[in-house]
Amino acid sequence: MYADIEKKNGKILEISGESKVIEINKETIYLNGQIVGVVDKDYTINTSININNVLKEHTKYFYRLVGDFTIIISKDGFFEYALTDLSGKKELYYTTQDDQIQIGENLFELYKKNQNSEIHVNIDELNFFLHRGHCRPGKTYFEEVRRLSPGRILKINKSRLIIENCLPYFKGYNSDYSNFKKSLTSSIKQLFREDYGKEVNVMLSGGVDSTVVLGIAKKEGIPVTASTFKLKPNFDFNYQDVFLAEKICKKLNVEHDIVNVELNRANLSHFDKVIHNMPFVWDIGVNYLEIFKAKQNKSKIFLGGLNADVFYNINFSSIPYLKMALLAEKKKKIVSFKNLYDKCIKLFFKCFHKEDIIIPKDFNQILKYYSGIDKYPLLSEYKNYLEKNISPSFGEKILFDSILAGFFIKGEYKILFELAKMFDCKMILPYSEANMIYFFRNINKSFRDMLFPKQYIYRYAKEELNIKPKFFKLFYIKYFLQGKKDSEILTLDQWRNYLFNETKIGEELGKTAGKTIRTFKINNDDIELNLDSAFGLYYFNNVKTLLENIGVKIMLPHIQ
Repeated sequence: MYADIEKKNGKILEISGESKVIEINKETIYLNGQIVGVVDKDYTINTSININNVLKEHTKYFYRLVGDFTIIISKDGFFEYALTDLSGKKELYYTTQDDQIQIGENLFELYKKNQNSEIHVNIDELNFFLHRGHCRPGKTYFEEVRRLSPGRILKINKSRLIIENCLPYFKGYNSDYSNFKKSLTSSIKQLFREDYGKEVNVMLSGGVDSTVVLGIAKKEGIPVTASTFKLKPNFDFNYQDVFLAEKICKKLNVEHDIVNVELNRANLSHFDKVIHNMPFVWDIGVNYLEIFKAKQNKSKIFLGGLNADVFYNINFSSIPYLKMALLAEKKKKIVSFKNLYDKCIKLFFKCFHKEDIIIPKDFNQILKYYSGIDKYPLLSEYKNYLEKNISPSFGEKILFDSILAGFFIKGEYKILFELAKMFDCKMILPYSEANMIYFFRNINKSFRDMLFPKQYIYRYAKEELNIKPKFFKLFYIKYFLQGKKDSEILTLDQWRNYLFNETKIGEELGKTAGKTIRTFKINNDDIELNLDSAFGLYYFNNVKTLLENIGVKIMLPHIQ
């Protein structure tokens, strides 16, 4: 879908592409994609509701829609707003050309309408992209191109583009364990309204998140199998994943396939197809590619447990830590425990990550810290809260919304959907559906979550699947240590070095990276050429070539 809009008054000059057009009074709704239902108050997905009726009251429902879609709404021929699905499955880019604003789902289709344009590379954003695999919230590595983040709507007000957070604070929505079970089960069941025919395959990592997804699917009577990739050569974390997955499938009586991924035989040809739809996030994805190849004749629907850590845990239980830091400002008795926790965090990072970290002392420092580090850029809409005394629950939502806007739609998430399309399959990530996003956003975490993260997920595994938390932890430690003793099992760093220096993929990456560095005239001291940066340069070079092929001139900054 593409829209051309006058910047001065918002008059729509053109809307083209595949879309369903719905006329309601003086409003016109352009819908591309599929809406499957809306989120109800128990966080289940109501699929019986009439979608046309929902769209008639779009201001009431648009933030509760579930599916993969983009929507543009106009009134009397003038642009009102645009949005995408909350799960970030669809993209929406926008750019300004002269006195007009162009909005489109695909970067290359957008610039086919603007041939002979010039776009300038933002070197800071490109450097972020090279090392992180995605761009910051709302941004791309081109100065003129912006991306609409999930949970935001795009408006025009007095010739200015405005981005608003459309996520509501659901009052009366109970994020307890009972609703967790209903919500997660609903996010799986609602996607099987049609006859899916063949067996459903769960990409099982061996962790509790994908185990619970597998258990729910089996409990709901879905004909399910599981598959786990095994990299060759192997590294320690993948080594223990395979053993855990085997044990889980035996315990649940589920057929399990181990898919070998021979890195020496892998190449980058599949990216010629996925880059077109995901130009600003990258992931190698050869592990998932091999699973789709191996299972495509048996399965057309795949499930996974990705993003539960991101939404529930927010990496190393940051939200419970945030709550404790906020309370420590008012309750002195918390301070001594917080100081002990700080020391443990520092020790953990020193031992396992070989780096020192600075622990924020109060709420303001936490927000400034989150606004400064790469993974969780604080959105500008929250900057006015930096000097205010706000509640812990509101502080939690600030961090959650920042992650939703940027980090969670990273390359691993995106490439799963694109690879599924390549094999005419459907990829479902239940923890990332709109109803689960709202559940995790509203859940009231406690100090217990800091010490025992993802309580509800572990509780489901224990009560419904008869798999206790220690099952995962003991096997994880056992096989991780066993992998350390095996000379053929590499560490993650060793494995990454092997992939870059001793495989066909690495050779191809190195050639393209070297060419791009020479084009940019980058001093070799300014960039560390490793697997991440080489892959990012390979990816960027392909995007640049595709744009140049449709007549767009890429203005490259030359760094001496």
